[in-house]
Amino acid sequence: GDTWHSVGEQRKLSLSSSKDESELEHGSTDASNRFTVLDKLQQLQDRLSRLQEGHTRLVNLHVKTQVMQTQVAEYVEKQIHEHVELRRSRIAEDIQRTVETKIAALQQWITEQFEEQRNGLQRKDTAVLGEASTQKFAEDLQRQSLKARKATSSP
Repeated sequence: GDTWHSVGEQRKLSLSSSKDESELEHGSTDASNRFTVLDKLQQLQDRLSRLQEGHTRLVNLHVKTQVMQTQVAEYVEKQIHEHVELRRSRIAEDIQRTVETKIAALQQWITEQFEEQRNGLQRKDTAVLGEASTQKFAEDLQRQSLKARKATSSP
């Protein structure tokens, strides 16, 4: 609002300044003309001062905006890093639990396989021992039978 208004006023001022200058050039030394020129010069200086102040505020705002952008970027980067670390930690925990579960299952399977083999060997040993005992018993029985025949056949 003020900017467009100021531009329009500057045009009017420059037009009237041109008139004032031409009147002054034609030898007009009227005090009111001098006062008008000085007044308009003061107005121009005031506007220039306000423009400079506005420019300074704009520059300061730009600097603040850049600082805020940097802070936001750093915050976002920190949040992303924390999120990534949290995800890595959770993934590592999940992997650790899975590995522990697999190891426990494997140990259980190995123990079961060992027990089955041991039980199978025990049954086999029992069968072999049983067979050996039966064979030994049969051999002992044959010896005793031979001894008995020899004893009965000898006078």
